[in-house]
Amino acid sequence: MNNTPNPKPIPHPDPGPTATVVAVYDAFARGAATELADLLHPDVELHVPGQQPLAGFLRATTTLADVREELTVIDVLGSAERAAVLCHVTGHRAGEVVLDNLTVHVHRVADGRVAEIRFHNFDQMGVDAFWAA
Repeated sequence: MNNTPNPKPIPHPDPGPTATVVAVYDAFARGAATELADLLHPDVELHVPGQQPLAGFLRATTTLADVREELTVIDVLGSAERAAVLCHVTGHRAGEVVLDNLTVHVHRVADGRVAEIRFHNFDQMGVDAFWAA
């Protein structure tokens, strides 16, 4: 079994939620804030777990555009209403604080735009320490 992450998601035949979510990650990777905002519902719901300052329930597109993490998509799974993205997230803050986390982002898509994202971190304690720094 090959455990090497794919740098790009495998194409999905459904042009629905999966295609929308793939476009979100592409816009994020390119730093295309306007395009990213167009793919997100104006009142997108973010459900962020943990004990760090960003944890909780948020409604904001600017929150996503302001994130300063490196993100590698490993896989994308889709259904008629949702798409889940398994990704590897890394980042550096406050000198030596390092983020290195596998995470699953579950997106609900409505009317061609992401309306909700639920974040599920494999290393929640590491994520909390990173954002608390």
